[in-house]
Amino acid sequence: MSYVSPFLAKLEISNLSDADRLIALDRHYTQLRKFVKGVCEDKFHLIVNGDAGMGKTEITNEIVEKEAKAQPYSISGTISPVKLFGKFQDARKKGNVLIIDDTDKVLEDQESLEVLKGVLDTRKDKIVDWEKYSTALQKSNKKSQFKYEGRCIIITNKVLRTAPQDTPTVIQQRIAPVLSRCHYFKAGVPSNQWKIAAIRMYQSGFVSEFDGYKYELRCFRGVSEDDQNQIVQWLEDNGDDLREISFRTCAMLVELQKQEPDFWQEMAQSSLGY
Repeated sequence: MSYVSPFLAKLEISNLSDADRLIALDRHYTQLRKFVKGVCEDKFHLIVNGDAGMGKTEITNEIVEKEAKAQPYSISGTISPVKLFGKFQDARKKGNVLIIDDTDKVLEDQESLEVLKGVLDTRKDKIVDWEKYSTALQKSNKKSQFKYEGRCIIITNKVLRTAPQDTPTVIQQRIAPVLSRCHYFKAGVPSNQWKIAAIRMYQSGFVSEFDGYKYELRCFRGVSEDDQNQIVQWLEDNGDDLREISFRTCAMLVELQKQEPDFWQEMAQSSLGY
């Protein structure tokens, strides 16, 4: 898929030692942390694209909360172009970071894309102006134009086709100007094997060789090591028959295991299997 890390995709995981897998995954997630930190340092805007439940949002929020120089803002769920414009106006000051998460509609709607093009423009002292909805904006106590000096991170599961094509689709043509204004990080991992390796890295509390970051699965807090190992092993044994393998799946299994310690595996197969 286009949102899979090109570096991990080039590696055949079955040929790697456990130590080499850890190094490769640590490099991958360290890149994400450094990209997010770059946004907080007012260097660029960022799109983080990848499959669901593998840490995009959690890592982004964690780094922004730690590194942002001013109040961060966030959007999730469906939002209209007018409200998107207003949210950028709220987060317009230098040092503000606006996180747009799980709001794929903004990458599909023409008017929302026009808003993004305006605010993500790299010109200094740019004025974002949208007279079309001046009445609606006035009702929400927002101006129809403002100077935007903030930064933005867009987190999405949407498959974005970034390779050049002779006949790009309408969506590709519309989104290209947005992509050209941001750094674009492919956060996806290539296979279930890689996902299990990532889960094991987080479970082990591995400390990054690059920035000292300690990986941790929050859903495993207070869970015995034996129970953790049972969950991860069950995921590995049944991965080919599951709709999804992710950190989120681990959290769901923890809840099932707590509720029905003697029956959770059968319930998990019924709930999470194809």
